[in-house]
Amino acid sequence: MNIKVDFTTDSSIDTELLISIQTLCNTYEGTIPLDRRVGLDSSVISESIDISKEIIT
Repeated sequence: MNIKVDFTTDSSIDTELLISIQTLCNTYEGTIPLDRRVGLDSSVISESIDISKEIIT
């Protein structure tokens, strides 16, 4: 079995990845009908940056 893996990236793939990450960061948990676990916990909005980082990670 001969498997080749290409690690080079295309700028369009990088752009698509950034858009996907941005979409996830702008989606609140519980707002996606078929998977309520997708998204960020909305309680992080009212917290300081340090506390928000702890909640997310």
